[in-house]
Amino acid sequence: MWLVVFGSGALLLHRVDLPVRWAAALAKAPQPWVPYALYFLLVALLRLAIRDSRLRPLRKRAKALASQPAPAPLSPADFGMGVGKGVAAVMLGGDFLGAILAGLDLVVRWLGGSAEASRRRVPAAVKQAMARERRAAVACILVVGLLCASQALEPDLLPSFTAQALALAGVGL
Repeated sequence: MWLVVFGSGALLLHRVDLPVRWAAALAKAPQPWVPYALYFLLVALLRLAIRDSRLRPLRKRAKALASQPAPAPLSPADFGMGVGKGVAAVMLGGDFLGAILAGLDLVVRWLGGSAEASRRRVPAAVKQAMARERRAAVACILVVGLLCASQALEPDLLPSFTAQALALAGVGL
């Protein structure tokens, strides 16, 4: 959406005249590319501000997920309770399957267990949304920059093209 708004502004900038008060205050008339350069700088700053405002909630969510406390690593007491649970299952009821499952649970908790590895990771959807917003901002700034540069270098190219396209569409500006 921002690309269409800013791009159409770059294409229609040739129709905007410098206000008379500003022109009278200048010692000499500005170069024809100056309005395009100023417009591009303004659009780039606006698009980066929009990007930052849209990334702020995603960064907060990612930071909150990453800062959640990690589960405590397996302590010797937990290890002893796991072994005791398996031995008690076999001694009291002859439940060998229960002892095997208790042992597997103990091994899984023991192997999966460093505090660094068990921290919550930022979901892939949040990372993708952040990357998508960054790419969209860069693409918008690049396209508007190219439009402004083409207008500044060849001022008659795009105005005549847009005038012809509008004439073909039956719209007069």
